[in-house]
Amino acid sequence: MTLPPCLIFKGENLNSGSIPNETPTDWKFVTSKKGWTSDLIGFEWLKTHLQPFISKSTNSRHLLIIDGHSSHVTARFIAFCILSKIDLFLLPPHSSHKTQPLDLSIFGPLKTAINLEVDRIFRHSTTRLPRVEWTLAYLKARARCFKASSIESGFRKAGIYPFNPEVLLSTLTPPPRTPSPENQVVSQISDGSRILRTRGSPRTPRLLIYVRLSTL
Repeated sequence: MTLPPCLIFKGENLNSGSIPNETPTDWKFVTSKKGWTSDLIGFEWLKTHLQPFISKSTNSRHLLIIDGHSSHVTARFIAFCILSKIDLFLLPPHSSHKTQPLDLSIFGPLKTAINLEVDRIFRHSTTRLPRVEWTLAYLKARARCFKASSIESGFRKAGIYPFNPEVLLSTLTPPPRTPSPENQVVSQISDGSRILRTRGSPRTPRLLIYVRLSTL
């Protein structure tokens, strides 16, 4: 069971002419000045879109996995989730490329599929892309990409379900260890001592000895 999408268009008012006749009745459309989500849009999506959808389920509680966008952590958003028995799980910052299931299995193929549909439209000598045509392209691309197997693959690659942290941890590279200031001083003293011991050697540059000692 896949949650129907909520599409955000840039503009002041929603024009019904932008919505193709083939669009499923449970899809949502909203507008914003910049075409991005906002605290209000995020809360309305939660209250009028997600909550009615999950209320059909027989489960007593639900887990909502989200990123740390400001619209997801407002007081009313969190309060509504508590009252509705929705448990929030915020993904770590700057990690969606590894932890967001749709990033791992859906959004890449979806972007490619939309581009193919848009290319077909422009091949018919269209100089501009009407919003209704783009929406129709998205509708067709989504139908091809949002498959149960692909969605399950994303959750599996993120180690969320089945729960397997090692799937994610095995892809991470440990940060390089930075020597402590004490270890750096010891290393410099050791280097200086080693150079002094070889000062009598004709092959030891005197300038190198001076530079090493000047760092102590």
